[in-house]
Amino acid sequence: MNHYCCVPQCSSWVKKNPELSFHTFPKAGKERVVVETKLGNKELVDRRQMWIRLLKIGKNPSIHMRVCSLHFDESDFLQKERVKRRTLKPKTVPSKNLPKISHDAAAGPSSRIRRTRQMEAHMLNEASATNNEATNVFPLCDDDDNVEDPQERKAAEDVLAQVDSQNTVEVVPPGPSSRDSAVQVNTPKVLTLYELITSDEKLRNFTGINNFAIFDSILEIFEKYHKDKRVRRLSIRQRIMLLLTKFKTSLTYVTLGSLFGITPDLAKTYIYEMMPVLSKILKPLIVFPSTTQITKNMPICFKEFQDVRVILDCTEIFVQSPKCLCCRIRFYSQYKSNITVKFMTGVSPGGLITYISKPYGGRASDKVIFEESNLISLLNPNRDAIMVDKGFVIDDICNLYKVKLIRPPFLRHKSQLSSEESILNAKIASARVHIELGSHRMKVNESPI
Repeated sequence: MNHYCCVPQCSSWVKKNPELSFHTFPKAGKERVVVETKLGNKELVDRRQMWIRLLKIGKNPSIHMRVCSLHFDESDFLQKERVKRRTLKPKTVPSKNLPKISHDAAAGPSSRIRRTRQMEAHMLNEASATNNEATNVFPLCDDDDNVEDPQERKAAEDVLAQVDSQNTVEVVPPGPSSRDSAVQVNTPKVLTLYELITSDEKLRNFTGINNFAIFDSILEIFEKYHKDKRVRRLSIRQRIMLLLTKFKTSLTYVTLGSLFGITPDLAKTYIYEMMPVLSKILKPLIVFPSTTQITKNMPICFKEFQDVRVILDCTEIFVQSPKCLCCRIRFYSQYKSNITVKFMTGVSPGGLITYISKPYGGRASDKVIFEESNLISLLNPNRDAIMVDKGFVIDDICNLYKVKLIRPPFLRHKSQLSSEESILNAKIASARVHIELGSHRMKVNESPI
């Protein structure tokens, strides 16, 4: 057979080098060899692929391609008697006379190689110009007899060698793995809302928390009682900020996902997971203050209502319609004309939430919720007062417990309100609006809650 060695930069030929043996490539997937990576790890690689990688073939070899014995060590062959043909040991890979470049790199210069060669020529031209200047300073000739002083000649050669080393650029021709596969661009990092909230003012506008000291206290309690060993895209601090941002701004999950760098479904999942835990942490903060604490923080707009201890109102939240017909009837609100959940909230004159009832269906009236809450038992008879709107028809209950009831007057069987009723209505409206807007100023001696 007229075999040639297919390894790049190898010119072995069976007729020219009859003492050499020529070997075929191993079959794909038949054997694996252990290879140590640059990081020191060991991995199993197909023996055929290892031959292709070491010999820099650059393509899938055919059945006619051969590798000569110059690329193997003598210990890689089996020595058997009465066998003229040399056979390689199992799991043997080429280890000697390995090529430096592949056939593709040596066949024709690519655009990248051309650019490298142009740069190399430019650097060599600069080095040549520098060499000419150095030659003018230290003239040399090929004949050693023409140099009068050998030490002067040696000094000139040292200078030229130093100039060559400073102006010569070593260009390594790229292999098959160094082709231009894509254009890589360093894109700037997009900051999330968590990274943009850097001041107390921004924290208050997005989450409703006044400062980072309070936020860090909530985070400390959360980490103490909530042990989560799962790996999350967002940290606990980021997830708490996500939940508080949802409560404060009521943004959609799509918007929240974009602001925090996650998907809308993941933002929804985090909010649903964090809500029960955060509710348990913040629920003890809702306490009913004493009359002394209420008096210390009484705003100016309540100067006509100094005995008011709590302002009551009912809040409704829209919910999904239940499948059960009885539940739909129970949750349907005539006032909202929709399926809602209703609960009663109590606010102090200073603007602090002091009471939250259990949830009821939207069908429940304000009077029923007030009666079942048993809130009136917390008030002092003949001393405290309750401020409500017109929906709370609880005169009989307040008279029973001897608690004063402050409510806007009704226009029943009247063409208009009297002057006293109009003035009282304006004062009540002013006080309630002041509470709802939260524009009052708290006194210096805040309550401990």
